[in-house]
Amino acid sequence: MPSLQVKDFPEDLYEELKEYAAEEQRSVSQQTIYCLREYLRFRDVFQTIKHAKWALPYVTDLLPESEQLESKRRAERHRLVLERIQERGAIETPEDFPDTVELIREMREERGNQILEAAGLFSDAENKGQQA
Repeated sequence: MPSLQVKDFPEDLYEELKEYAAEEQRSVSQQTIYCLREYLRFRDVFQTIKHAKWALPYVTDLLPESEQLESKRRAERHRLVLERIQERGAIETPEDFPDTVELIREMREERGNQILEAAGLFSDAENKGQQA
């Protein structure tokens, strides 16, 4: 069976592990294995929750301090950007400005035709003939 040796293991963490092992009636080695298994078992779940926007208010206590600070910095940047957007106010669009839905529809159709043409399934001349 493999053996694991950890260099420069923090003394306070070792003491905490030792106390927890005693409470659970395990040796330090058994407790270490138990803790690692539990961590690995929940790691994927924790990562999913940690990165879910809906969970952010609930998981900040679980994040390491550096990630909490980064999360706060990011939230502050978002707040500042939103403030700048609100300061600029609404953008007036001209009366004759094209409908965005129609623009998107036309662009999608054009892209679809380009893909079909590249695949040799559709020619530009056929498309122009159909539109006329």
